[in-house]
Amino acid sequence: MTKSTAFAMLSAIALLTQSFKPAENVQQPINAQVGGETFVLNESNNYSAQLTGGKTAVLSFDGATPGQKINVEYKINEVGDILVKGISYELDGKKFQSVLEATSMNVSKFEWSSDKKSFVLSAAFDCKAQSEGAFQANDAAVAIKGSIQDVVVKVSSSDMATVSE
Repeated sequence: MTKSTAFAMLSAIALLTQSFKPAENVQQPINAQVGGETFVLNESNNYSAQLTGGKTAVLSFDGATPGQKINVEYKINEVGDILVKGISYELDGKKFQSVLEATSMNVSKFEWSSDKKSFVLSAAFDCKAQSEGAFQANDAAVAIKGSIQDVVVKVSSSDMATVSE
């Protein structure tokens, strides 16, 4: 009787330890460093990404800290190439905008869905960003470096005709 009780207890312990396995790592859509500090995405890993104005993709990533956000904008030219338009960082109402001469972007994936309602984008970026406004322009530039991975950019219904041309 003691052997079967011990076996039952060991089986129960083994079953319980299996149910408390750590969750698999969920891939975050953005990994970034701002001023040498890790940008932590909001808890739910949510972001917004939409093609607007016919040819500009706007990707916004809210940080875990309220008032913290990274925005990445791309321009799609006439032949379908992706060009960086700008990167900005917001913290507590202060906005830092990338300096064009100090911004580089390497797009590693750009794939349209078959229905042209969205595309998937992966890219690495590196820039220096300067605060905006007359009183903020004296702040030191902030280095922003990171990557976005398999971000789905949706095309607004008003832009569907532009994309399909």
